[in-house]
Amino acid sequence: MAHFRLACGLLLVAFAVLGDAYAIKGIQVGVDTKTGRRPFRQEFSTFKNSGPAFDLYILALQKIQSQDQNNPLSYFGIADAARTLRVPYWDWSITPTMPPEVNQPIISINGPNGTLDVVNPLYNYTFNPKPSDIEFPPNVGSSQGTPVSSYHSTVRYPNSAGQSQPDRVNMQLQANGPALHDLTYQLITQQSQYGPFSNIGYLDERGGHYNSIENMHNGIHMLVGNGGHMSNIPYSSFDPIFWLHHANVDRLFALWQAIYPNSTVTPQVNAAGTYTDKGGETEDINTLASHSVVDTSLLSAANPDIATKLYGQIPLNHALLAAGKSVLTPANIVPFLTSQLNWRLQNTDDSPLDIGQVPNLTIHVVGQEVKQTAAEDQFPEYGQMQVYKAITAGKAGGLGDDDDPD
Repeated sequence: MAHFRLACGLLLVAFAVLGDAYAIKGIQVGVDTKTGRRPFRQEFSTFKNSGPAFDLYILALQKIQSQDQNNPLSYFGIADAARTLRVPYWDWSITPTMPPEVNQPIISINGPNGTLDVVNPLYNYTFNPKPSDIEFPPNVGSSQGTPVSSYHSTVRYPNSAGQSQPDRVNMQLQANGPALHDLTYQLITQQSQYGPFSNIGYLDERGGHYNSIENMHNGIHMLVGNGGHMSNIPYSSFDPIFWLHHANVDRLFALWQAIYPNSTVTPQVNAAGTYTDKGGETEDINTLASHSVVDTSLLSAANPDIATKLYGQIPLNHALLAAGKSVLTPANIVPFLTSQLNWRLQNTDDSPLDIGQVPNLTIHVVGQEVKQTAAEDQFPEYGQMQVYKAITAGKAGGLGDDDDPD
């Protein structure tokens, strides 16, 4: 069975301001000193039914959001606790919609004296006072041309009135659900090397940039934010859903580490730079003490599963099967895609975008043979990646016969 993926290249520009640094050591309690067992993070749909733990999480999050913004350890200050309480994760690869609880302005929980209806700290974060132009430069705009700094509270996929549109977010997430599911599985089961697994800047022997955990992380930011805070990197952590998303990214990384324990950071040039490093410097396992988190058991939370350019990919298998193509071989699929595969672009406000306005766009189709193994606990066997130029040649934005994927 051949597996086809569609890849397109876009440019993502991010910036950040370096401020004072504070040591965030995480939760230091709740670990069994004899066995080393740590409290598990829970997927949000399970965590919301955990009783006191969920109630405490809501109250704790509400409390930290109410702190004076001048306090460096307030929600505003750290944009970031209970002995076994850990931040849950949102597994968007299995549930490609936002948890309903993050879309309710008011949430009911059990307090010391009975049921409480409280302002939901998962819904948004309200700035008090609004950040200054120095803290939030006004030239960072949303999909409606409105600077993010103008919003008094965090928003997701804002409309022209600056109101969140959770239904629109969920529509986008659901439309990308099959891709999120397939790409997550393919990435963890196939990519055993840290470089191509971890980041969008890695160029490997396949001759192009392919899927990575960073690429999937970026996609969720864009789908949820869509002109709101999540899609504007310097401000994304103010949206409470940021933490559920990043807890899942951490979980996926830990899963990968458990499967490939001997694969660690390999030297790579960081073209864009970071808060502390200039662009063009080489980073390795000693950079930012990466070697200290190779063993995830040293962290204060465990995962129950383990007891600059933006490159995107869209698996085509689901669409091909829905079109009645049950035999996924190149001989059967390439002619079909050559005549039937088309694409269009749109802005984050859903308005159409002419392909000519994105001169660096390159779309190409790649495929590889995937063989299922006899044992249920073994990953599939993946063949060599092959680019099928005939499918995209002659189409606007498509890779031509004489072009090479970059």
